[in-house]
Amino acid sequence: MAALTQPNDFALAILCRYLGVHERTYLSLVKLRIFKNISKETDVAEMVSNYRSIDKNSADRALRFHLIRAKMP
Repeated sequence: MAALTQPNDFALAILCRYLGVHERTYLSLVKLRIFKNISKETDVAEMVSNYRSIDKNSADRALRFHLIRAKMP
């Protein structure tokens, strides 16, 4: 849930790519962010473009790095 409410969509994009979320589903999540006033409607194209640019391997590495970092004291 926290990924949905971050000021930018990076965490959401990484998580969705990691999970294999289809682009249309990601677009629906982006629209939810707009509905909740977290993102602006003018940001949609950029967010979808960013999502397209993230490959599965990069998302896997980013999420692993985040999980390892979260376990550090």
